Amino acid sequence: MAESIWNLASLKEHLDSRINSVEKAVVTAMAASEKATAAAMAASEKAISKAEAAAEKRSDAANEIRQAMIDQQAHFADKDQTDFRLSALSKQLDLIAGRSQGVGLSMSALVQIISTLAAATAVILFLRH
Repeated sequence: MAESIWNLASLKEHLDSRINSVEKAVVTAMAASEKATAAAMAASEKAISKAEAAAEKRSDAANEIRQAMIDQQAHFADKDQTDFRLSALSKQLDLIAGRSQGVGLSMSALVQIISTLAAATAVILFLRH
């Protein structure tokens, strides 16, 4: 039988080289993991920034709509005010219509009186000649 090539020194050398290989693999894996983590964090921060910007735009739009509604409520007349003013205008128009109708009747009566007087004067003048 062939003699075993393993002795204490060769076994130690072999195990040391295996440990060094494993250590190098672990260091490489950790470096890759750290690099991937850093890339993921950067992407996450970018996504968070975009989400915050979008939320701010939505908030600004909502504030604009809210301000428009406040302006609308402040500048438009409400129903009670409008009804009150329209009823006052309606009363004034009825009053004016009544006056103009009365003036129209008075004018009509005045024209009839003048016409009657003119006809009577014409008849009197005709009869005297």
